[in-house]
Amino acid sequence: MNDFYLVWKHLVPGGIVAFHDYGYDLPKVTETVDRLIKKYMKDIEKIIINPVVRVIFIKKKPSY
Repeated sequence: MNDFYLVWKHLVPGGIVAFHDYGYDLPKVTETVDRLIKKYMKDIEKIIINPVVRVIFIKKKPSY
């Protein structure tokens, strides 16, 4: 959770943050990322999950 907060506040609009081990053998990672997505959904433009490499990409909405 702390990693998300550290990155998200500095991420430029349209920027992407990625987290590994999503949906794999660390269920707390997946649960925490899912909670953060729910909390920040209004600021998220797109979510891409790559189950092969177990990574989730979260793109911040651009500012208009």
